[in-house]
Parts: sequence; C-alpha cells; structure tokens
Amino acid sequence: MKDLRNVITVDRISESLASLADRGSISPGSMADYIVGYPALLHLFRERLDVSNLHDIHAGAYAVYGWMPTILKSLPNEAGAQKLGPLIEEARSKLNGLDIENWTHCLKVVNNSVTGTSKFLHFAVPEVFPIWDSLVARTFGIPSRNHYAKTEAYCAYFRAVHAWLRIAIMPARLDLALNRAGIPTGSQKVRRIELALYWEGRHQLLESKEVGAFSAI
Repeated sequence: MKDLRNVITVDRISESLASLADRGSISPGSMADYIVGYPALLHLFRERLDVSNLHDIHAGAYAVYGWMPTILKSLPNEAGAQKLGPLIEEARSKLNGLDIENWTHCLKVVNNSVTGTSKFLHFAVPEVFPIWDSLVARTFGIPSRNHYAKTEAYCAYFRAVHAWLRIAIMPARLDLALNRAGIPTGSQKVRRIELALYWEGRHQLLESKEVGAFSAI
C-alpha cells in the first residue's frame, strides 16, 4: 500500500461525492435506525457524560458499541481514559485547529480499535472527529483491515476531511439527501461528509457483491 497520505486525499473525497451524487437515487434505506439513534448519542455525550470520569467513559463506550454491529470486548483502562479526556478537551477548545498527529497514542483506546475510538471521539466532539470505518475506507480504495485499522489511516482521513471542508461544497443532490437523513445544511459538517462517504462505500460493497455485515454508520 502506498503512503496513506497519498491515498486518502481531498481529491478522492471530491471524486467519491461526485460519483454518489451522479447516481439516480440516494436514500438512507436500511440505515434509518442508525440515523434515529445518532442524536440520542450526541445528547448522551453532550449532557450526561463526564469524560474525566472512568465510569462515564465506560458508559460512553458501551453506548457507542450498542450503535455498532460489533461487540465491545476491551474497555478503556484508567490509563487509557486519562488519555481520552485531555484529547477531547483540546478538541473542544481548538476545534478544526487540532493537530491530530500529537494524539496518535489515543486513537485505539476504545476496544483497541481505531474505528471504535473514532466513533467515541465523534460523539464527544462531532465538530472535529469524523467517523472512520471499513465502508468509509473503501471509498479510498482501502478494503483491507490491515491498512484501514492503522492510526496512520485515521490521521490521513482526519486531515483530508478538514482540508475538504475548508475548500469545497457538497453537491446539491447530496445536500438534499443529507437533509432527508436528518443532517441539515449548515450544521454537523463533519458528519455530513462522513455519512456521504459511508453511502458511497456501501454502494461499492454492494456493487462488488461482497454482501455481509456492514459497519455501523
């Protein structure tokens, strides 16, 4: 695999969104339950959880994995929890000015998984952390877990998403589909781009006929 920074790029995001927008029908379809659950998890993390408290971090991890098709097998220990709290606080302070490269040691704290940790971080600070999973990775031509499960992959994705948001505009057809999916224009910009990339990755998976369990949105 080439350097992931040359694979997970702003141009590739634009190409994937254009491909999705060009198709005749864009619908949340069977993902409706995930979409309904999304604001409930945002509320939980925003209003109920104290990310400096180990029990609250465990509760958040269980909640996030209840939204996923996989099982939580490894809870963050106290040392791991102590890494997450400062990262979340700095992200809330700096927003898109966060340098993710300074926090690579935190990106597998939840379930020893980049995917699980990205989802936990997203619900803690949705304006900053995009969700990363196998279907989003597929849009960048990365079908192998050996590559998408790396912290380097998430860092490259994080940078590409924020770079795209600074310079690009969502295609109009996708804008409408995202509005229908309950992700309104002008808010949750990181979530909007990630969900669109998820849809594109899911389409690619179905096209390849590799039917099986999907990663949660």
